[in-house]
Amino acid sequence: MTGQAEPLIVELVQRGTDLRQKVEADLDFDGKRGWLDFPPKLPAAIACLIKCLMDDAEVATDTLTNALQLAAFFAQGCRSNDDWQALSVGPHGKELVHQAWLLYESMQWPEVTWLRNTCAVLAAFRHERTYGLGNRGHEELQRLIRSDVREDIGLGLLTCAGLLWTSPGMRTDVANALPLEDVGSRLFLEDSALCEAAIWAWASIHRERQSPPRPSPRNIGRLMSMWLSDNAAKRSFHVAAYALCQHMGLLRDAWSPVLTEAQVRQVRIAAYASTDDPEVRSNSLCAAAVVAFHARSIWTDDELGALLVKLGKGHRLLNIRGQAEDRDRILYMLGQMGETGKEYLNQL
Repeated sequence: MTGQAEPLIVELVQRGTDLRQKVEADLDFDGKRGWLDFPPKLPAAIACLIKCLMDDAEVATDTLTNALQLAAFFAQGCRSNDDWQALSVGPHGKELVHQAWLLYESMQWPEVTWLRNTCAVLAAFRHERTYGLGNRGHEELQRLIRSDVREDIGLGLLTCAGLLWTSPGMRTDVANALPLEDVGSRLFLEDSALCEAAIWAWASIHRERQSPPRPSPRNIGRLMSMWLSDNAAKRSFHVAAYALCQHMGLLRDAWSPVLTEAQVRQVRIAAYASTDDPEVRSNSLCAAAVVAFHARSIWTDDELGALLVKLGKGHRLLNIRGQAEDRDRILYMLGQMGETGKEYLNQL
């Protein structure tokens, strides 16, 4: 039996669906600027819809499904001031996470929705409340990631990344406890949704760990191939490029990729990516520097040294841990480049 709130929720779902269609068509709408701002402010219809969901209004199943999917679509990585944690662990929380996953797995969501982050944060909130961050939580993440069920694998991987987002004061401790090897085992899946989730989680754990293990040549080679593939090139935020950034500062002989001429051209173009997004531009430049450093076939050491100096003098150009460590990694790279590297070291 449906409650008295259902007519209001049906109307809000209709209005929210219209807004979603405008987002997908890249059209303007009232409240769009605030929704894309930071912190995001939900469009009025979506904010009202979430309040109804928080009040646990009784509605028909189809209406509830549509309402939860709209909540996930507009959540913006759960960065707004709404109580996403309460919603995710409430009576509709399990279905909310499921609807977020269905949106994510399609890989058709507009980048401005931050859908990957939304799915990760909602799953992390629910995981922590249900299993905690101790051994029980660790075992559940392993079970999910090792599963044969697509949604289990995806949510397990996204939860790992989400836990790092939702634990700002203890990210290192959380990262040290996350199942890095299990996550790494999923880097080679051909499923684009699962592979992207694995790359993001694996890179995020490496970024936050106190002393991350050195990646295998096989794993870092996989990151490079995904970064240079057509699939990665279609996305405005290159998750594989972000992952490559985390491995700047390895021993030069730790990885020796052999690139085709086409790939060499791709790396050269990526170093000077034509985009207005500073994060995409930074990740592309750093990933190009990492690949070039190890491949030794993209630029001469003189050209590479100049590029590394540019990175070293930039303000937070690297996407690693902090300005001091970023700089140390560049200095270590230059120190491995013989006399040419020493010349550029002096510039830093």
